Amino acid sequence: MISHAIVRRWEEFWSLGPEWTALLAELEDYNPFQTVTWLHSWAVHHRSAEPHVLVLRDGSDLVAAAPLVRSRALWTTLRPMASRSSDLNHPVVRPGYEAILDQAICELVLKEPVDFIDWPGLSSERVEAFAVDREFNVVPSGTHLARTLDKDPDAWLGSLGKSLRRDIQRQDRLGARIEWSTQETVETDLHCFLALHRRRWRAKGLPGAFVGRRARTFFDACQRLQRSGNLWLATLFYHERVAGSLVAFRTPKTVWFYQCGFDPVENSHSPGTALIAAATRRAILEGVHAFDFLRGDEAYKRRWMPDQTQVAQRLLRFTDGPRGFLAKSWVQLASQIEDRVRSKVEGTSRVSGGLLVADKSPIEGVGPRQTDFR
Repeated sequence: MISHAIVRRWEEFWSLGPEWTALLAELEDYNPFQTVTWLHSWAVHHRSAEPHVLVLRDGSDLVAAAPLVRSRALWTTLRPMASRSSDLNHPVVRPGYEAILDQAICELVLKEPVDFIDWPGLSSERVEAFAVDREFNVVPSGTHLARTLDKDPDAWLGSLGKSLRRDIQRQDRLGARIEWSTQETVETDLHCFLALHRRRWRAKGLPGAFVGRRARTFFDACQRLQRSGNLWLATLFYHERVAGSLVAFRTPKTVWFYQCGFDPVENSHSPGTALIAAATRRAILEGVHAFDFLRGDEAYKRRWMPDQTQVAQRLLRFTDGPRGFLAKSWVQLASQIEDRVRSKVEGTSRVSGGLLVADKSPIEGVGPRQTDFR
């Protein structure tokens, strides 16, 4: 017998952890933003939001879930949990239950009486299945590029363009060395990554993508993902000098490239190329099927010859009245700001529909590796 309910208490949501993990284990693959680890880390730092998690059961078995939260400020908002840190916000569903979940979302989620519904990072197929009415706006929330991986590293390298192969091959002459984080080093390595990331952004006069609660959430989630074996955190050295750092996530069939940080003085050595090449090689050797670059259609991603392109969608609904008008104005302004920021950092002018919040992060140090910087 199929039943559904809305979980509205954090304690009840946290108690779903073992069932949630078991449901993901039934799937061929999933993305890191669907994991209990990612969602729980976000919830710990955002308890002022109210959970609004749709749970679908067949008898006593959890077969689907859509993790959302409701927040109250100048207007009430319903959005996916951790959506500001997550590039994809798909519900979790056991194969065969998609239509039932879509109907439940339409009846119990999309009709929620709030001033603003904001659901980015959805597939086009999912949005079409919701069959939303004219009250909703559907806009692109970002282009996602991915590459199906060859089974042999040499075949992969040979498929790349000449200039990229040259950048990769000269890393040996530069004395490049990659170290992967372990449970013992992950905290120090994360501090190093955050410092490199900020250094890169501040060179362009920007605060960085990891600030305030987002930095704390990211730090906690990565430490937990290291314990579960889902974190790939690489530190790049040039002759024992720290030059760059990469964060990616591993799921059964995919490696998800999340962020890179590097010292701007090393830019001529192509540290980002060295890091992505190392992560891709490792993925091939471990039998991973795909390397996903996540949101953003930047030129440097196109150099890696992606063969999969998807445009994620953002589902928006604003109520009539002053609070709905304020929410709509805020979304438009935030999208314009992010577009300018991405253009300044990556040289792209594509509106991704995300939000950027800049405040002072408490994680300022780089730990023991601080002296490795020039």
